[in-house]
Amino acid sequence: MLGSRVTQFALLTALSASGAAAAEWTSQGSTATVDYYLDVSTMRKDGDLRRVWQLQDMKVTSRSGARSLRALSEYDCRQERYRVLQLDTFSGQMATGSLLATDTSLGAWSFIAPGTPFAHTLKFVCAPAGETASGGRGSDPPISAALLEGLPGPMIFAMVKDTIAVVHTDAGRQGSAVAMASMEGKGTAFATNCHVLVGASRIAVRNRHGEQPAVLASGRPEYDTCVLVSTLPAAGVRTFNAIDLMVGEKVYVVGAPQGLELSISEGIVSGKRGDPFFTPPLLIQTTAAISPGSSGGGLFDARGRLVGITTFKIREGESLNFAVSIHTFNAAMSEPTIRSLEDLNRDQKRSSSKSQ
Repeated sequence: MLGSRVTQFALLTALSASGAAAAEWTSQGSTATVDYYLDVSTMRKDGDLRRVWQLQDMKVTSRSGARSLRALSEYDCRQERYRVLQLDTFSGQMATGSLLATDTSLGAWSFIAPGTPFAHTLKFVCAPAGETASGGRGSDPPISAALLEGLPGPMIFAMVKDTIAVVHTDAGRQGSAVAMASMEGKGTAFATNCHVLVGASRIAVRNRHGEQPAVLASGRPEYDTCVLVSTLPAAGVRTFNAIDLMVGEKVYVVGAPQGLELSISEGIVSGKRGDPFFTPPLLIQTTAAISPGSSGGGLFDARGRLVGITTFKIREGESLNFAVSIHTFNAAMSEPTIRSLEDLNRDQKRSSSKSQ
């Protein structure tokens, strides 16, 4: 185990040095707002994994003043997924100008949607030696039917229902939560919305295994993202980075609207709001129905992967429902501002007094 960590550290160090040197960027496609590149000379192979420096060159300057992003990415050829090990933000195009920020805290695996620049890069870096992704024997890695067509609603529900819990508070509020991970010796971590918990002094979570008390472990009220911990057992969930979610994709909301446990609704991604890398947070707009009690529930893609935490709807419009992307949720929870119900309620009182 130690040897593998040393090897990974050595590769990371070598690739970081390569990324800092003069790069030879090869185009990997573009969208209306971003051009994608990679530096073939930095690619390293480790079994089914490929590590390479990539560049996202933005056609307009972001709110934070960034014009390009350079990422040290790792691709898993067998499981068709990728993760970012390091993200550098620059004020100029093509990784020039001032280095605005460096983030090494990302690291979560994301599965790759078809038709995206990331799918093209996966084919490129995973092509057998001497061949390219544009053609030739065995140039395309295997892609499952689920990736291309999605799974039917009943199968999605069967896959994710055991990750969902109902949240009750002694303040009379009710919502939903999604089991994110099992914490050894501590129980299960559940993602939910902070507004579900406001005013409470006690919380309970319930699923098919019963009901157990929960505590607020951390949160960022400004993003409406909170994490509960409970001894209640629950199945863990797979996630997918909503940055790669495409408008028009089919999605499903699973939660407890109006207290009706394990309800599912179907819709599509009708928009993505906000800059995915900077504030404001990336919100996923969907036609899948959200009702009171759905807050804190899961928004899942057509492969049963969690892409967002359902948060609110605009009552004055039709099918204007929103979820905080799981990318934003994880980023917010890496720097929590509250760690108890007392913190949350104090924060709520401060916010209320400022708005008066």
